[in-house]
Amino acid sequence: MVEYSYTVTNPTDTPQTIETLIRTKEDGTTANITDLAPRRVLAPGESTTVTESTQINICQGTTFSSTVKVTMEVPAEKPVCTDTDTYEFMPKVPCKVNVTITCVLDDGSGRVCGDIPPPETNDDCEVPVRYTFEVANIGPTDEMINSLVRTLNGEYKDFTEDLDDTVIAPGKTVTVEETFIAGICEGEEYVMSAMVDANSPDGTLCEDSDIYNWEAPKYCDVDVFIECKDSETGDDCDKIPDATTESECRKIVEYTYTIENPTNIDQTIESIIRSQDGNTKDLADGEQVLDPGAAFKVTETAEVDICDGESIDTSITVTMKPPPGGDVLPCTDTDTYSFNPSTICEVDVKVSCVTTDDDSIECDKIKAAVNPEDCSVPVMYTFTVDNVGPTTETINTLIRTLNDQSKDLTGLLGDDERILESGTDTTVTETMTLEICGEDRVFEMSAEVNASPPNGEPCEDSDMYDFEVGKECDVRVDMVCVLEGDEGVDCAAIPPAESASDCKQIVRYTYTVKNSSPTAQTVESIIRTQDDETKDLAEGEQVLAPEGEADDSLVLTETFEVDICDGDSIDTKVEVTMEKPEGQITPCTDEATYSFNPPTICE
Repeated sequence: MVEYSYTVTNPTDTPQTIETLIRTKEDGTTANITDLAPRRVLAPGESTTVTESTQINICQGTTFSSTVKVTMEVPAEKPVCTDTDTYEFMPKVPCKVNVTITCVLDDGSGRVCGDIPPPETNDDCEVPVRYTFEVANIGPTDEMINSLVRTLNGEYKDFTEDLDDTVIAPGKTVTVEETFIAGICEGEEYVMSAMVDANSPDGTLCEDSDIYNWEAPKYCDVDVFIECKDSETGDDCDKIPDATTESECRKIVEYTYTIENPTNIDQTIESIIRSQDGNTKDLADGEQVLDPGAAFKVTETAEVDICDGESIDTSITVTMKPPPGGDVLPCTDTDTYSFNPSTICEVDVKVSCVTTDDDSIECDKIKAAVNPEDCSVPVMYTFTVDNVGPTTETINTLIRTLNDQSKDLTGLLGDDERILESGTDTTVTETMTLEICGEDRVFEMSAEVNASPPNGEPCEDSDMYDFEVGKECDVRVDMVCVLEGDEGVDCAAIPPAESASDCKQIVRYTYTVKNSSPTAQTVESIIRTQDDETKDLAEGEQVLAPEGEADDSLVLTETFEVDICDGDSIDTKVEVTMEKPEGQITPCTDEATYSFNPPTICE
């Protein structure tokens, strides 16, 4: 049962009277429901609501709609005043379906497939079975079966066209049967699944599935299991921790082989064959008879190497004699236990550097050159890779980087040199000439090594050798520019001129010259260049104290009138040169630049 509400509102500023209120249903039938209105005369802004109840069937997949049209009374000379509204809905129809699989021995006995008796002879190895697939409509409406498919051990089959009827009424069922010959002498397992897909009248989809598994019985059957323990700690072998020293690489482990008789008759063990690293051994000691449900255990110990990276694999195969009087094959079972503890990888790389001249010294003790012939210094870098882990390691890569320039040194190692036993090392050397008189006198050499153990994650290490060749003369200059009279505005942030009078601006440049050396220095020149015009701002000889002391800096300022409306970049550069001290090959210099170009407004 549903209830419709129709609300009529007078949105005008004068009273109005409802003349007619006509309702139309989805089937086209109409009704005059004017008399159901509580009020027909509506004041300005006033509303009145008409309600109507009706019973509908929501299981037919039908769209329900109701349209109401209101007409207001108006003077004869005025146009007709009407309004219409529609409410439409389609309830979702439930869809519920169920599929069930049953399987019986197709010999009239009614025995379910899971209870088929074991074969007594090879003639009993094949039996007829019958599967029944029942589809039930458990929903409230008729349902259309779109598909019914089954899968037996991965083999697919569609039964949709085999259904007597694909439209099922509520509470009704349809069935499909399938028969075939099943083999039961080799421990076969039959995995049967079925899936049904259906829809209700409005197209709502639903599906269901079922599964029926059974395993063929056997007179002869056996189960075998392997356990492996660390003889010292009792840990499972696959939980043995990584060796951290070479002495921990050898382990004594104990294997336990458990043979179980899962049948309801006595069985005799014929053989227990253990295989490990290509070696086999029969562990059976004469004929061992197992009662139904009984178990028999055999243990043995072995010394294993957990650091060689090889998987330690042990398998056991048990064969039982067939029961006397039966014409069935012997039965076997196999289990395998494997473990391969990961090996710890630890590698260390060191970088060293010495000069190769007659007075060989460590590179970080190289002094500043005092003669031009001292500017080129021959050196030799040595890269030493040491295996500090417990196992053999193989060097994958050895990369060195000097001042951001990288080189792969791996190829300089022979195949034998890349394989390091625990506690051994290998070295690579590289000779070169360093130029120590240039501006860049810092030499940063780093090395990175990547290595792998026999089994486990690779490991890495790195080292760095840095040194700087000093110089007696060193200087640094910085420059800033601000709008004169407004210290907070950097020249690069000057706003566009809003009028022609704003085009000319006064800016102030500040140049800071700082002595960056450990000794006092004398300023030789401070050359400022702007718009191809240069000027030396140095005023006589200005001595700057060593870095860190008072008076180690010199600050100069100058102002310019600049035009920010001509669209040209305003570029300024300052170059500082210090007097060359005695023994210094070249004077030291530094420079700074400042450019700005405010945008111009186009109006």
